[in-house]
Amino acid sequence: MFNGNYELNSEAFKVVEEIGRNMPGGFFIYKAAPPEELLYANQEVYNIFGCRDLEEFKTLTGFNFRGMVHPEDYAEILNSIENQIERNDDNFDHVEYRIIRKDGAVRWVDDYGHFSQTKTHGGVYYVFISDITEKKAQLDAQIQRTEEENKRLIEQIESAAKLADLLGSVSSLLTNMPAMSFSKDAETGKYLACNQSFAEYAHKKHPREVVGLTDFEIFDKKTAEKFVADDKMALSMDKPYIFFEDVPDAGGKILRNLQTTKMKFTDTNGKICCLGMCVDVTEMTRIKSAEAEARIKQQELEEKIALQEKLLEQSETLKEALKDAEEASRAKTQFLSNMSHEIRTPITAILGMNELIRRESTDENIIKYSNNIDKAGTSLLGIINDILDFSKIEAGRMELVSAKYSIRELITDLVNLIRFRLEDKGLILKLNIDSRLPTVLFGDELRLKQIITNLLTNAAKYTEKGTVELSFQVTKKIDDMVYISVAVKDTGIGIRPEEMDKLFSAFDRLDVIRTRGIEGTGLGLAISARMLDLMNSKLKVVSEYERGSEFSFVVGQKIIDAGEIGNFDPLTNSGTEKREGESHLSFTAPNARVLIVDDTELNLQVVVGLLKRTQIKIDTAKSGRECLELFGADDYDMIFLDYRMPGMDGIETLKKLYELYPEKAHKTPMICLTASAVSGDREKMLSAGFDDYLSKPVNIAKMEGMMIKYLPEEKVTLAEPAPTPKSENLSGLPEGIFKLKEIDPDTGVDYCGGVEDYMDAVAVFSMSIAQKSADIEKACHEKDLRTFINLVHSLKSTSRLIGATGISDIAFTLEQAGKNDDIEYMEKVTPELLTRYRKLQVPLEEIVDEWDENH
Repeated sequence: MFNGNYELNSEAFKVVEEIGRNMPGGFFIYKAAPPEELLYANQEVYNIFGCRDLEEFKTLTGFNFRGMVHPEDYAEILNSIENQIERNDDNFDHVEYRIIRKDGAVRWVDDYGHFSQTKTHGGVYYVFISDITEKKAQLDAQIQRTEEENKRLIEQIESAAKLADLLGSVSSLLTNMPAMSFSKDAETGKYLACNQSFAEYAHKKHPREVVGLTDFEIFDKKTAEKFVADDKMALSMDKPYIFFEDVPDAGGKILRNLQTTKMKFTDTNGKICCLGMCVDVTEMTRIKSAEAEARIKQQELEEKIALQEKLLEQSETLKEALKDAEEASRAKTQFLSNMSHEIRTPITAILGMNELIRRESTDENIIKYSNNIDKAGTSLLGIINDILDFSKIEAGRMELVSAKYSIRELITDLVNLIRFRLEDKGLILKLNIDSRLPTVLFGDELRLKQIITNLLTNAAKYTEKGTVELSFQVTKKIDDMVYISVAVKDTGIGIRPEEMDKLFSAFDRLDVIRTRGIEGTGLGLAISARMLDLMNSKLKVVSEYERGSEFSFVVGQKIIDAGEIGNFDPLTNSGTEKREGESHLSFTAPNARVLIVDDTELNLQVVVGLLKRTQIKIDTAKSGRECLELFGADDYDMIFLDYRMPGMDGIETLKKLYELYPEKAHKTPMICLTASAVSGDREKMLSAGFDDYLSKPVNIAKMEGMMIKYLPEEKVTLAEPAPTPKSENLSGLPEGIFKLKEIDPDTGVDYCGGVEDYMDAVAVFSMSIAQKSADIEKACHEKDLRTFINLVHSLKSTSRLIGATGISDIAFTLEQAGKNDDIEYMEKVTPELLTRYRKLQVPLEEIVDEWDENH
């Protein structure tokens, strides 16, 4: 049986369809809420309605439950549905109603339905249906025959009573009467005569054997007392006395209903007698009961109709309110679009000009200030994006965009996003990555990364000491799907039990006194929870106040490449961090010509400045009209066109370009620039005719990537990778140093200030490997925390000095583990550190020997 825990997802529908195909009768499912949309119907349902297939059935019924029911019967069925929803029990509701087939024929069906509440579709009805037209016609005919028989019997009784009055003698009359008939001596209570029907009912004997007996001799005590009491009542009245009797079986179940008529009678000899006739009125009683029930239902129906009319009046009021609400929603969306543009436009200019400062300045203090501006601006954009994401979800317009992605790259990106923030706070990042994870999956990587990043940054924000653990574990694999449990666990401040209910509420900040200095909108968890709903998942939390929290969810992803990632270490694979302020030229295109249209002069200056090193010939326009003039006069390889401009906006300008210069416009890539980022903007721009979409503030890397994609291939020269050695500053270094994956000599030389100083550091580092690795191993084994902390702290610095940043990172996490008395982590990670550290000894000694020979 279906129940409230059964979810109608795609897998569930496969089961439902399989059951429906093999079911002998009709089966369908519909939403209980208006307009009662059908979710599923099998072929037998189409057959009952005289339809060949789904399309004919949809045309006939509108594919909703109301369209299936005869208009005159719908109100009664609605009443039955509401009663079952109100009862909220596990019983099936049975109703009978008429339908109108495709050929116009009216048929009767019976309907066994059950209401259930589901998370995916709300309230739904599961219904089994069959055609009972012929069966109902047979039953109606049987009822009619019974009524006619009873009517005939009553007429016979009335005739018999009249004959008794006339003849004054009843013996011969009783003998031939079809009803159970008898006469009794009023004084003695003995039976004077009876017919065969009564003799069989009373004593199962011949009538002659009943004559002379009393009630107490032929009935049980209870029945005899009842008969005697009714005799006295009949003898005391001048008109017939009628009473009813239920005839039970041995178990007490009512078999028949009898109607007995008794009357006072004087025979020809002057003897006072009691005359009685018993009629079986079982069927008549059932019919009358049904009629009474029908009258009650009719009354209830009339009340329901009156209530329905009242509800219809209220519905009109609600429609007006809904109209007002929709207008308010449209106004809200427009407001968000405007605010997105108004806020992002100045941020575009700020971040763009700041990027120019970072590129062109060599002053370390200025670059430091510039980096702070970039971080603050990026944080502000994050807050704006949170608010816009939340508005998309509230409007029901948030959509998942699935594509194939690498699980290694996803985890590596997450580690790179959070590791340095944790290091700044002295926190240890623990990783628990399942080696069975498939390498390539299919899903919305961007939203998945957004959810996990939010959980990681929350853990970092609310944890002052200890650890943050990121876990990816395979829970099960079914066909081409893998289900992954993702968890983020911290040793932070935790959540008070009384505040758990507010955890996923928008704009709420928990434990306000302790968290008032922490930045954020309070939307992150609410957005993450809603996004997981779209992924058919649920965000779970386990928290202990003052001890920490664990947020987790299980998400299903399609497997593209089932090869397992194995023993994967994102700390090693994440590479070295790009130095702040550093920027690399990705391509040049001196023969390309691009037109950039934006009504804000500062935005144009920023973009032109950022693209300066690409050598592209760039023209600018500050309005749609100026864009039309420039495009008509020259040929361009590409156009970036701002959407929101005064006068003629981007879409209007685009339409004019296609209208005035159709041949040129169709072969020129048109890219929309917009600071608006509300739901539906991308689809709106692409459907308007733009080839692509770029949001502001403009990310120069994305803009350059778009240029490489759309500019003519022959006009673009991609930057060649830097030769080895990486720069003139590295010339003279032994060739072998560049072959060591563990070491980045460029970083080392940068730290040491020159090649010679760097090689001196490498020599000292290589000579200390054997002794220092043994000392670290011993301190870890003996749990000598003080010595261990000092040794790994020293290794952290010396390894970073020669460019062994991976070893330096692990040494840092072990230093923090020692400070937090985390022996388990020390014992788990120290062997890996020592393996990587000791592997450098031989190759570094050879490199140092080569250097010494040449110098």
